[in-house]
Amino acid sequence: MTFSTKSRIVIALALLIALAVIAVTFTPDPEPRNPAPNANVTRPAGWPNILLISLDTVRPDHLGCYGYPRDTSPNLDRLADRATQFTHAWATAPWTLPSHMSVFTSRLPSHHRVDSISRVLPEAIPTLTQLLQAAGYHTAALVNNGQMRAHWGFDRGFDQWREFEVDTPAGDCDAITTQASRWLNNAPAEPWLLFLHYYDPHDAYDAPEYWRNRFNVTLTGQQARQLAWRARSPDQSLTDDERQSLINAYDAEIAWLDHELGFLFAGVDDQTMIVVLTDHGEAFEEHGWTLHGATVYEEETRAALIIRYPNAQYAGREITTPVSLMDIAPTIYAQADQAPSSHWMGRDLTALIDNPPDVAPIIRAQTKAVIEQQIVRCAIDNPWKLIHSQFDNALSLYRLPDEHTDLAAQHPDVVDRLMPHIHDQIAAEEFHLLRARGAGKHELTINLPDPDARFGLFIPADFNPQRDSIEISPDGRTLRWITYPGRDTQTLYLEIESTPVQVQITDRGVLTLENVEIEPTHVQPRVQVRINDRPAPDPVNVESDVLLSAVQPITPLDRDGVSIRRFIGANPPDVDPNTEPLDDETLRHLRTLGYTR
Repeated sequence: MTFSTKSRIVIALALLIALAVIAVTFTPDPEPRNPAPNANVTRPAGWPNILLISLDTVRPDHLGCYGYPRDTSPNLDRLADRATQFTHAWATAPWTLPSHMSVFTSRLPSHHRVDSISRVLPEAIPTLTQLLQAAGYHTAALVNNGQMRAHWGFDRGFDQWREFEVDTPAGDCDAITTQASRWLNNAPAEPWLLFLHYYDPHDAYDAPEYWRNRFNVTLTGQQARQLAWRARSPDQSLTDDERQSLINAYDAEIAWLDHELGFLFAGVDDQTMIVVLTDHGEAFEEHGWTLHGATVYEEETRAALIIRYPNAQYAGREITTPVSLMDIAPTIYAQADQAPSSHWMGRDLTALIDNPPDVAPIIRAQTKAVIEQQIVRCAIDNPWKLIHSQFDNALSLYRLPDEHTDLAAQHPDVVDRLMPHIHDQIAAEEFHLLRARGAGKHELTINLPDPDARFGLFIPADFNPQRDSIEISPDGRTLRWITYPGRDTQTLYLEIESTPVQVQITDRGVLTLENVEIEPTHVQPRVQVRINDRPAPDPVNVESDVLLSAVQPITPLDRDGVSIRRFIGANPPDVDPNTEPLDDETLRHLRTLGYTR
């Protein structure tokens, strides 16, 4: 089997999946894309207009209203004074695509299924805007299109959906604010929802000169991007001066964005409900990482959430009860006097303001990070936070705000109390683990005979790009893995978009596993493994496991050979994932933005 140049590009994209910024040129349709199905509905005058604003990559602790000493956010600070500020809010994921999809669907990434760039939102899951549109709202969106593209299903339920190219003047905060002001000046008959997505604080940090001077920025945007990516993982580090230079450039972007928000807020009347959120944070080596997507530590998952209710109801309130960005959709929908959707996992925060709960809710977040080779999940019962790493089955317990002192050994009772909330997240998953151990080169090719099957996501553990390689065929049905495990077990995490799955492994006699249908029972086929063109002494192990109520450790192999295990969650989501290939324009922009190597 041969792999084309295009296939090598695809694997490069896949290995950068967690931080991919996807920019496409998009010409807005002159007419609404999705006409409201209930155009003749009589719209109650009491329903408020809603301005929903997402600030990409903004850490709450870099905003004045959340305690930051630098003057980065005077306009947001003034809004918070007239609004309800949620001081303990978390995103469901530390990167844009799954986090925003949780905002619009009120579901965890494992349940809305858009936890990789290869997946789009299943049709069976309604979005907030679809429900509002059906109820009688006019809906519109103006977005920087990084990962906020119609491709993934974000445009569903919008009467008007307009994308603007990121990293260009047409898509910066000045342009988005100008477009939004024009829209507001010609707003349709009430009620309406306008969604704005501001991308600017995302790398590359490249604010205009005025803001660069105010925050002593010495790096160009490209220099900042190269510096941040150079120190992306904990095995590379920045000097104190380099780190501060990055923070200066980042803060300048936030200040520029806040300045534009001041113009926007000035044009919004007091009867409009304003909801401002940040979709995730940004790391500056608090735990060795830079940028975002790799971890569920606070610097990446903590979010800002500010809600200005109509007529300044609940003005000046600070809510310390833990909340999730999944709570935004139920909160907005309740303003239209609508009953909550049965699909939602969040709750109406207005009810929480009126009646604070006696027991705080458990907050959950998760990430599958390809380039960082991590799959981690957390459960938060503030101030306790439990983090589980899937590849090594490691558990860490922290008492917030300290995320450097692991207290798991000292507080096993807290671990036991939070573990079911880790289990619940894993119980929604289905995946395969391909593991290899032994000296020499291991070359394995996995074929999916089912024409409808595709590799939806694959994450190697301990991947060494100087030594190992992964390639996927253009049709997404063949994956080749070359690794040199030695005495350590090498693991490849695979999600296959087909049920049941037939896995066929064969390549030049290296390893043969033909027509084995892996079901939820133990299977031991007859196979032959060859390592360095010589037969291995033991057959491959093909196992199948059902995850019930406990995390099953991914233990190292106790002998040389290859093992395949299938994990089937006990409580899968009520919808199957929907995989669609990225179009050529998206791939081109990924290359333009530097996300292929």
